[in-house]
Amino acid sequence: MDYFLEEKDKDGNFDYRARSSVAWDYEGCMYYLKPFREKFAEDRWNTYWILKYQNWNTAESEADPPMSCINERAIRYADVLLLLAESYLRGKQDLPMAIGYLNQIRERANLNPYSGAQTYEAVFNDLERQRAIEFFVEGERFYDLRRWGLLEKRMQTCNEVRYKQLMTGKVGDTNRYYYYPIPSKELETNPLCTPNEGW
Repeated sequence: MDYFLEEKDKDGNFDYRARSSVAWDYEGCMYYLKPFREKFAEDRWNTYWILKYQNWNTAESEADPPMSCINERAIRYADVLLLLAESYLRGKQDLPMAIGYLNQIRERANLNPYSGAQTYEAVFNDLERQRAIEFFVEGERFYDLRRWGLLEKRMQTCNEVRYKQLMTGKVGDTNRYYYYPIPSKELETNPLCTPNEGW
């Protein structure tokens, strides 16, 4: 939620993507046609609930299946734009092009154009934030963090039991699994290829 609430839009409101993705206790928040406080009065453990891809604007008694039959998207235009921004940023280090694609996402979200530092780190931080918001609960975050080499660092912020259970206990040498092995045929025929780490 920190990413969602970090920046207000041009009208001084929280990012509309927060209100369409997450339910929490703000004025006017409805969940399955009940006010948030009424719906979750008995639940003292969880203050945030997922709205994205849910039939939250339908009464629970009318929802069939109970939660959602909304199809998830295989690919979205926002993904294409953010991957283009990432490729310009990480590949060519072309900050103006990367910022241009980021600004298309920011404009659609009614945010001001990117005005942060014109450095790789600052632009990458906004790219990471936009991907986290845009693809909330869509299953992209793990692959983004792995692609950026940040997965192990982020997993270590989990509590120790969860980190050991998810990472070291099941995967072992985590660096090996950042990238798949390059096929042996490619390694044999292309002298420019070298095996990925651990393979």
